[in-house]
Amino acid sequence: MPDPEALPWQPYPHMTDAERIKRARAFSDAMRTRRSCRAFAEEPVPREIIEAALTAAGSAPSGANRQPWHFSIVSSPEAKSAIRVAAEEEERAFTKAARAANGSRPCGRWARAPRSRFWKPRRG
Repeated sequence: MPDPEALPWQPYPHMTDAERIKRARAFSDAMRTRRSCRAFAEEPVPREIIEAALTAAGSAPSGANRQPWHFSIVSSPEAKSAIRVAAEEEERAFTKAARAANGSRPCGRWARAPRSRFWKPRRG
């Protein structure tokens, strides 16, 4: 039975190559402004907001509509601290490996960064 709230597919609007190039450059420019967030508010977030965010994230499109991700809600300050310490250790290890691999800053051109163990180049 089809989902009554599902939106029908809409074809992409026609754009000239110049329009597509302009939009691609604008998107690339916007992506260069992203930064990692390392400062967080002390106030708790209402559970309803967290659940709404997880509902949105869990419904993101994926291959074969499998949604192969898992989410955990962490409210314990001790667990949050442990996760942050582990993530920072992982980042330091990645940075060290990136510097060893390309002999420079790890945040240079993306093509020089070490490949993820999950990344596989396409052949053919």
